[in-house]
Amino acid sequence: MRHGLILGCVLGMCLFLVRYYFFIQFTGDELLQSQIGQKVEVEGVIVTEPDERDTSTRFVIQLDTLIREGKPVPLEKTKSILADGPYSVIAYGDRVHAAGVLEVPQNFQNENGREFDYISYLAKDKIFYEIKYAKIEAVDHGQGNKLKHILFAIKQSFIQNLEQALPHPESRLASGLVVAGKKSLPKEIQDEFQRTGTLQVVVLSGYNVTIIAEMIMSLSRTLSFRLQASFGILGIFLFAIMAGGSATIVRGGVMAVFVILAKTLRRRYSVSRALIITGFGMLLYNPMFLLYDPSFQLSFLATAGLIYVSPIVEKRLRLVPEKFGLRGIAASTIGAQLAVTPLLIYLTGSISLVSLPANVLISLIVPITMLLCFITGMLGYLGVIVALPISYIAFIFLTGMLKLVHFFSIFPFASINVPYFPLSLLILLYISFAVVLWRFYNRREAEVSLKEKTRTAAVGGERSSKSSRI
Repeated sequence: MRHGLILGCVLGMCLFLVRYYFFIQFTGDELLQSQIGQKVEVEGVIVTEPDERDTSTRFVIQLDTLIREGKPVPLEKTKSILADGPYSVIAYGDRVHAAGVLEVPQNFQNENGREFDYISYLAKDKIFYEIKYAKIEAVDHGQGNKLKHILFAIKQSFIQNLEQALPHPESRLASGLVVAGKKSLPKEIQDEFQRTGTLQVVVLSGYNVTIIAEMIMSLSRTLSFRLQASFGILGIFLFAIMAGGSATIVRGGVMAVFVILAKTLRRRYSVSRALIITGFGMLLYNPMFLLYDPSFQLSFLATAGLIYVSPIVEKRLRLVPEKFGLRGIAASTIGAQLAVTPLLIYLTGSISLVSLPANVLISLIVPITMLLCFITGMLGYLGVIVALPISYIAFIFLTGMLKLVHFFSIFPFASINVPYFPLSLLILLYISFAVVLWRFYNRREAEVSLKEKTRTAAVGGERSSKSSRI
């Protein structure tokens, strides 16, 4: 068994290295490379939703034409960041003509002095250029994927329903919890979530995907189980596209599909095996995830913490009552936090000392808050008046969440800087974690095996004793 596991790991690593080698061969269009630092005129199609910020709106454009001396020159399809002013009218699927200075993205430092490898982070999505403060003109519309057009339109209408039924900033938090993620939050509130180590609450993840799948399957209970499963898988697929298809969403979506398939086929579901298969598949698709996508790294570490660390923690939380699932929630939060904390320190240069209590308390109200926000948004299609009763309850929970985060963020020791945390220390910590967990589970497996042998021997002895009496 172990020899097969080692062989599988070696083969997987070889496949990963081969895929990585071929993936990094393309570094952008040669003609565009010669135009870096110069003003260019280009055309292409907007392939992402607008990323609205305080002073600008950012898009990803897939370039296909360079205008030189008034003549179009075809380009090898490549992507670039395109920045417009705030409240831009440009949307997904628009074909645009843009004029501006072509630049190469630059790495930057966060407020704690840690450098973020922004160049490689964009390169994983084959984005190699940036055109800032460009003059942009839409020359055509509806050039994107038709399904994405529909899903993005539904998403925007859902967000508008929440904004009509809830005040600001509660409406922004509501949309962030359900469909929009952390980008929907105002900068000052994002900073508070970051300071308290609770930003993952509004990062769309597998948790959101699972809830969506369960809701769809619950609504289709009158149908056969196979149809329920089909609708659930379809819902996961559509939600993943609508939410932007980040690595976190894809990971959660694939694992949720494994759960549904296991139930449908009446097979045993192994969450560890599902995590390994999902990770391997994602890395074969895009090997850059492993090295340059923090959301992928944190998502898999958090999931591993839930699988392997939380059960150990739960057995030692005897002071926490089991009522309402409090012990399980606390154990899950602690397990995930222990797994991701070293990487967070390495990436951000800081550690939140209030992260654990803040996350435990917020985790108690996140599920009901998400459900209330989802119902509010859906009722909004029937009218604001219809959505108001539920929106009042959702407002109470959303306000409570914001006040809770604000309360923890004002502590002077809420977040402290870690000036030095090298990569070697990060690797050493995770190797140590892995060794400790490996020994723990090996010892537990040996104890279980010993108990089984003892029980078997006792049963055998009892039977032989009965036989001798007979």
